Amino acid sequence: MPEKLLRKAVLNQIAWWKAVCATHDITTACMDNVWIADQYVPSYYPEMITETREATVEKIPDRVSTIMDSYATLQIPGFTKLFKAQWMTSSSVVPYCSEWKWVRNEEAFQNWLVAANLEGMLQPSIIDDPHVLVFHKEGYGGFSAYQSHGIIGIFNVFGVDHVFQDIPAVLANFFPKQPIVGYEADERLAAAMRGGWSAIGPLTIWTREVAVL
Repeated sequence: MPEKLLRKAVLNQIAWWKAVCATHDITTACMDNVWIADQYVPSYYPEMITETREATVEKIPDRVSTIMDSYATLQIPGFTKLFKAQWMTSSSVVPYCSEWKWVRNEEAFQNWLVAANLEGMLQPSIIDDPHVLVFHKEGYGGFSAYQSHGIIGIFNVFGVDHVFQDIPAVLANFFPKQPIVGYEADERLAAAMRGGWSAIGPLTIWTREVAVL
């Protein structure tokens, strides 16, 4: 089950990435189990994502500055590890708090972007995608999510550490039967683990080495 869920988590990540790229008029394509964008992408997003454990990245265009190694299997010459992370899942559900709001209009989404410090990185048109879910609790935190491949992937988590504990309950109120996945690193990963999440596999984010003149 963990391996099957991990596979779905990777595919969900790619689906979310493609949706974000589309709102910025960035074309994406897959070749040899590696997804690549045709230009630079918004901050915090990679230009390349591996889809399978067998994927290799032998020919990397100069425009690529960040690569998501979805299974932490690669060594990439000319790149250094930006950070290691863990795919994770949670089925822990605490009592749902009605103060969480489902963000469904542009004005509320703009307020969410400001609270999340993501202005310019996500376009308002992203909420027109029926697979996209955005939630916010004023003065507490928020997150976005994407439904695909029979699961819900969470992204852009911000606010207090207890947000991780709340996420399964918020989503279960609307989508009670869909597994929830995400990935985090370092202190945010520790906060998620304290909130009832469990690791299902590693990933690595690589960044291009900058020559020192």
